[in-house]
Amino acid sequence: MYIVSSHRQVCIVEELDAWEQQYNVNLPQAYREFLLEYGQGTYTNLWHIEMPDAERLKEFAEYGLWEYEQESSITASQLTECIVIGSTIDGDMLALHRDVEGGLWLPRHSEQITAVPWQQLPWEDFMKQELRRLYGDAYDPAAHEAYFEPWNGRQQHEFLMLRSERVMEQGASAIEFANTLEGKQAYLREIAAKLAEQYVPDLNIQTLYAGKLFYRALEGYVRFNYAYGNEVALFYELSSADAANGTFLDQLRQQFHAAGIE
Repeated sequence: MYIVSSHRQVCIVEELDAWEQQYNVNLPQAYREFLLEYGQGTYTNLWHIEMPDAERLKEFAEYGLWEYEQESSITASQLTECIVIGSTIDGDMLALHRDVEGGLWLPRHSEQITAVPWQQLPWEDFMKQELRRLYGDAYDPAAHEAYFEPWNGRQQHEFLMLRSERVMEQGASAIEFANTLEGKQAYLREIAAKLAEQYVPDLNIQTLYAGKLFYRALEGYVRFNYAYGNEVALFYELSSADAANGTFLDQLRQQFHAAGIE
């Protein structure tokens, strides 16, 4: 697993022990181990690993979002006692209850609560397993290397737009059809390939809809939006030395400016 930033705000054993004692619940051991080593953050832009939250579901109790039939793992009254320990970017929540063995999936787009048995797996393997179950063939853990973005409050971002008129003025052949989506997509892919060749990334993830080039020098990554063909985003953490000298981040900005992306 690639760690995007070296600045991790990990938990401590005493913090988790005190939390378990306060709420009379046992956190999954693999989940505890992950928080102790990596802290809170987002896994492969799909799963949020969070500190236990005993308040999150209380606001949902009155809306009747899920069914509580005889075979359900919890009752409607127990919903407010559930503790959220993770969620997906689509709004599904993974929770636990002190009287339920295992976890509970509270889906965003379904009324059926699903029981999740805890297994003797590292938390990353558990997440891969559940993501495969949730997304089916749309999620393939073997398709690319997984990455983890720690939540540390340090990340900054910039969004740059492809200026077709600027590119056309430069006579760039790759965007001969600058006003078509296909032309813009092809151009962004070409820029991403050239950038990866000039500045070899520490991790390179390319999909049909987006490309990400990860760099230790940024403690972040460059994201190309192929789906819409008009955006490049820079995600980075800036140290005091970087702020004074610019260096790699400024080089990237100059490269994009020269390519008509600003």
